[in-house]
Amino acid sequence: MGRFAIVDDERIKKGECTDIYFSRSEAVLSASGNNPIVAMEVTASAVPGGMGILCGMEDVLSLLEDLPLDAYAMPEGSLFHPWEPVLRVEGKYRDIARYETAILGFLCHASGIATAAARIKAVAAERMVFSFGSRRQHPAIATMVERSAWIGGVDGVSNTCAPAGIPLAGTMPHAFVM
Repeated sequence: MGRFAIVDDERIKKGECTDIYFSRSEAVLSASGNNPIVAMEVTASAVPGGMGILCGMEDVLSLLEDLPLDAYAMPEGSLFHPWEPVLRVEGKYRDIARYETAILGFLCHASGIATAAARIKAVAAERMVFSFGSRRQHPAIATMVERSAWIGGVDGVSNTCAPAGIPLAGTMPHAFVM
């Protein structure tokens, strides 16, 4: 006890938070002395509504920053469509394979939040929209949730762990309604 059920940054940066088949593929290639140069493209096969808002790239770039590879990406906040590559990573397979799980997790979760926020903001038109989403997410990802909603276009967020510069908004605790 005493620790939260989360993976720490160090294990993610080491590629230890991955699907087992990547580890097994690396072992097979290592045993045979192979480490081919590959290109990995990240796309979404289906995007509800036909478009999404790219988010999570800041975390992906932080993950990849010290690795021997080349990465090409759309800017954070870009509109993307099904099958449109949002990220291309080139390098030796055994240097990048183990990171695919984290890359997809960063991009899928954050882009989903940003896209939902953008759709809500579009329907709201001129009305203000605020994110209170972090109360329904694991607290370890509160910063990502609020940042993604902000990139999607909300006018403010409720969680005090939001990145600096994002306006905080809220009402009052339910306990005060008495």
